[in-house]
Amino acid sequence: MHELSAAYLVKAPKFPFKLHPYAEAGIGDLIFSPSVSSVTITTVNQIVPVSTQNRFTGLYAIGVDSPVFFHHLAARFEYRNLWYTAPSFGNKNAGFLDSTRPMLAQEPVVGIDYKF
Repeated sequence: MHELSAAYLVKAPKFPFKLHPYAEAGIGDLIFSPSVSSVTITTVNQIVPVSTQNRFTGLYAIGVDSPVFFHHLAARFEYRNLWYTAPSFGNKNAGFLDSTRPMLAQEPVVGIDYKF
C-alpha cells in the first residue's frame, strides 16, 4: 500500500513545556499494489487474478510538536486516521475480494519536523 496525500495543518497556541499542539485534515490517494498477480481460492480450487487499485481517502490527525535543540527542529508525535473504501483488487467475480465496506486505518506517527 502506498499513500499520496495533502493536508491543511492548524497549530494551536503553545502549551507549557513549549509543546505545540496541532490538527490536520486533508485528502489523498491510497494505491493498493498486491505483491502477487493471482490468489488461489482453496474451497472451490479457483485461481483469481488481482490487480493494483486506487482508493480516494480522507485523513485527519491530531498531534504535538516538541522542540529538540533549537526552534527550527522539533519531535512530532501524531495520531492519524485514514478513511477509505476497502479495495476489491480489480476483481468483481471473487465474492471474498468484492467489498464496498468503509475502512478506518489508525496510525500512530513519530517523526522529526524541520521549520525553515
